[in-house]
Amino acid sequence: MNESEDFFEELHSKNEIKSSEKPVKSTQFNTKDLIFNLFSIAITFFTLKMFISEAGGIWVTLLTICFCVGVCVYAKIQKITMKKASYVYLLYNLLLGLSFAIFENTIFLGMNLFFLVLSCSYWIMTLGDARTTKTLDSHIIYDLFFGIVVRPFKNLSESFSVYSVARSDKKNKNVRYVVIGLMFSLPVLLLVITLLSSADALFGDWMFNILSYLSENLKSNILIFLFSIPLGYYLFLYVYRNMICLNKSSKTKKRFKGPDAMFITILTVFILVYLIFFVSTIMNFSAFLQKPITASTVSEYARTGFFQLVFVSLINIGIFTLIKIVGNEKNRGIIVLLSIIGVETLGLIFLGFAKMQLYISQFGLTLMRFNTSAFMLVLFICVCLFITALWKQFNYIRWVVVIIAFSFLGISYQNAGRFIASYNYKKYQQETLYEFDLSVFYSLGADVVPVALKMYQETEDETLKLELEKYFDYMEGQLVEHSNNQISVSRMKAKALIQTYMEEKHDDVQEK
Repeated sequence: MNESEDFFEELHSKNEIKSSEKPVKSTQFNTKDLIFNLFSIAITFFTLKMFISEAGGIWVTLLTICFCVGVCVYAKIQKITMKKASYVYLLYNLLLGLSFAIFENTIFLGMNLFFLVLSCSYWIMTLGDARTTKTLDSHIIYDLFFGIVVRPFKNLSESFSVYSVARSDKKNKNVRYVVIGLMFSLPVLLLVITLLSSADALFGDWMFNILSYLSENLKSNILIFLFSIPLGYYLFLYVYRNMICLNKSSKTKKRFKGPDAMFITILTVFILVYLIFFVSTIMNFSAFLQKPITASTVSEYARTGFFQLVFVSLINIGIFTLIKIVGNEKNRGIIVLLSIIGVETLGLIFLGFAKMQLYISQFGLTLMRFNTSAFMLVLFICVCLFITALWKQFNYIRWVVVIIAFSFLGISYQNAGRFIASYNYKKYQQETLYEFDLSVFYSLGADVVPVALKMYQETEDETLKLELEKYFDYMEGQLVEHSNNQISVSRMKAKALIQTYMEEKHDDVQEK
């Protein structure tokens, strides 16, 4: 009797545990979800239009603001309370989006836009508490991958029920009536517009311009819209699944830990190779100092091995991270060896950075040289954090992400294009450059125009003046051609300066 009672008590306790677990929310869409889905398709449509027309500037800012406001309104409707962390990420997104309306941002070669997308994605995950932990830590890569790739596609067939909401739910039948109303009103609306266009010439011109624009771009707009439907629906699912319907698993898998002897062997081999490399580098540098310093010798020494050093540094960081994850963090030998290889990585980064600065001091800055220099500085700081985390436990991944994020934001507001042009012009005035490469200006966009105009007014080199005149003609065409789809403060200022330059030039020709 006692055995049967124990059995039933155990069964009852198991049922209580199961019932206490949080049930997974099923996909039950309503009219609010349908409206936000349509909003997602509209945002996707205008984003695709922006990419196809090579637009940028203020349009990126407006799309960022619209998307963030739309998500905030949707979260409020769904009664989701924004936490302090969510406000911080929202502010960062808006600031990064605003930078597009001020400067050209050609310095990042499109990476700042990609970073903005990742930042917005992570912000949505903070809204819905869809992260593995409630703080920014080493799970960020997993959270982004699972949130972007896996979670939106779960129960995909069930997700399409959003389009049947207006038909199946009697409480939401007004949505169907709105669609029917629009369909019936279109023929009458066209007749009314035709009559009003005949009644007023200005109104007729407006309608004619609108209809001409729509008819000219009708095929491309239809094609873009067709692509926007699945992509916009994915965007909706991403927001919905990460903010409302999580389907999270509370199970934690045990980490795999490899044998210590294997990791110690790997680290020892790499450490010895790098020690030999540093000895050869010192000998090579001594030989370089004995040669006469010319453009060819500097170019040969500074350019040789630079990108290889950067690539090896990244390999070291991969090895460092892998062993830290699957290795025994309590093994003193592994900690010491990881610290040594971390210091050697700092040495490789320093060597690469020094070579780059030597090359810049003789040949000036370019987009690639600026980007690699900034990247290596940030990489150096991150490796220092990695090494520190070996000896003192703290959330170093959080600090790494914060440093990278604010580096992007800081450079976005620094007007790096103007900085590059000003640096090269200063070196040109000091006569410390072997050559002045004006072709760099063409890749920096409108940010460079004030510096180029200053050079034109101050230089007495007629050859340089002719090259600058060609640059101004090129920029005038670019500013006129992309006047509507690339609007920013920098471009408006550049357009005004070039217009003033052209007027003064025209007056000088008339006087002569």
